[in-house]
Amino acid sequence: MVQDGYRVGRVGLQFDNGIEREWLLTNGIGGFASMSVIGAQTRLQSSYLTASFSPPVDRYVILSNVRETLVIDGKGVNLTAQSYLGYRKEGNVYLNSFEYDILPTYFYHVDDFRFKKTVGLVYGENTSFVYYDITAGEKGGSFIIMPCFNYRPIHTLSKRSDLRFGTMHGEQDNTVIITPEYLINEERHIVCTVSSGRIEERKDKKALSGGKLDTVEEGTLYDTDVKNGLGGLDSHYIPYDMVVELGPFEKKNITLITTVFQGDVYDAASSVKKYYSYGDTVGQILVDSYIKRVHAYMDKMPKGDTFARRLAWAADSFISDRKSTGLKTVLAGFPHFADRGRDSMIALTGLTLCTGRFEDCREIMKSFVAYLRDGLIPNFFPDTSASKPLYNTMDASLWLFYAAEKYMEYTGDESFIKDEIFPVLKDVVDDYMMGTEYTIYMDDDGLITGGSEFDQITWMDALSNEKIVTPRHGKPVEINALWYNALVTLLEMCRRFEPENMIRIGVLEEISERVKGSFVREFWNEEKKCLYDVVRPKD
Repeated sequence: MVQDGYRVGRVGLQFDNGIEREWLLTNGIGGFASMSVIGAQTRLQSSYLTASFSPPVDRYVILSNVRETLVIDGKGVNLTAQSYLGYRKEGNVYLNSFEYDILPTYFYHVDDFRFKKTVGLVYGENTSFVYYDITAGEKGGSFIIMPCFNYRPIHTLSKRSDLRFGTMHGEQDNTVIITPEYLINEERHIVCTVSSGRIEERKDKKALSGGKLDTVEEGTLYDTDVKNGLGGLDSHYIPYDMVVELGPFEKKNITLITTVFQGDVYDAASSVKKYYSYGDTVGQILVDSYIKRVHAYMDKMPKGDTFARRLAWAADSFISDRKSTGLKTVLAGFPHFADRGRDSMIALTGLTLCTGRFEDCREIMKSFVAYLRDGLIPNFFPDTSASKPLYNTMDASLWLFYAAEKYMEYTGDESFIKDEIFPVLKDVVDDYMMGTEYTIYMDDDGLITGGSEFDQITWMDALSNEKIVTPRHGKPVEINALWYNALVTLLEMCRRFEPENMIRIGVLEEISERVKGSFVREFWNEEKKCLYDVVRPKD
């Protein structure tokens, strides 16, 4: 029974409907897994394991997908659902239902065979698992698992020539080690193990339909990307088949675990040895562990409030570690974005305060203020750790005042704000008054102006062919509303935290009143009874 998630029945599992619905799992370090409800990859970021090598960025697709074939009486039933160049595989016709209750679960029926597949991640690690619960039919058969490996940044595609790997496997422990050839010196390896069955090399192996099996699957087409004008073909590396024999009416649990190991290749197998002792129960243990952690956050919500519980579950997906600060951060959106200052400060109340995650809230604010530069916190961090954060925003720092105010409102904890955030807020106001990057400065009327014809520094920052879509340089209305809030918030904090600083208090009183008057005078459109969007500086 689905309690906190939802169930998709037969109609929703038709190919064209199914690719429109996707699930998402995250591992708390920037990595994730995402796929459609019919098991088809629908965008180039779809995968069972996208790893983050410098949390939460440097993200690479590692396990693109897992193909399955069921062999009964020597005849193979391909369960793959996927678009390719010029054709489709529609194994979703064997998919009876789909459930997404913390973890995604697929239920397949093939004749009198029944099996369910649950996909999950190990929190805090670049590790994924696929857990199969199979009941064979009267004739028994073979279940073939084909992991599709890759090693590419999440916004790129692979060609056959890109998939150059060295491979090795151990028959005793059912473990495969795959090393990208160009990473041998970095000693980074993909390790994949299966809890039962045998491993067969695909090279020179015959397919059920005749001919040789290929170790590279080419021509994978992603429907969502095509619709969005991002067409392209992908390829995946499939060096091994993992074969499980099933007797008549036999029940079996099988777990496929994939992880990334950094170190000597001869030690790589040790990264999955910790799972061996659990035997066939390892999959259920991993499922229970992931669900238990999420339920701990959901249970902070009012009992019986299913919507609030789902929001707490969803909120957990966006909170991640940041390696550069050793603290938490907020990812702005999957599958494309890393952490962004504006988005993080706006979402902080809902993600952390409403859900009782006060320590996470503190860490997120500290993560961003650690990067403060001339009164600006970063607009966003690129998806590679080698790239520096960009500061092209005039509102991210102003949203920090709102976040700090809400933190005290929800927690009653003034000491953290006084010691860690209050000094930063004073610097922000000083820099905005005196002027900082991107021509951000306080005009004579007290209002904040910024930007130019060549940059976008508000939330409407779209560019097309290097041209600004919605020019908003000058004095945007929401920026100055945030500026007024920043002034009165800092004024209240100064009265509370350093009442002896009468000079600063007096300056803030004078400027906040000036801004209040200027805002009403400059932004109110009496004729249309609304606010102007942007006011240009008089000079």
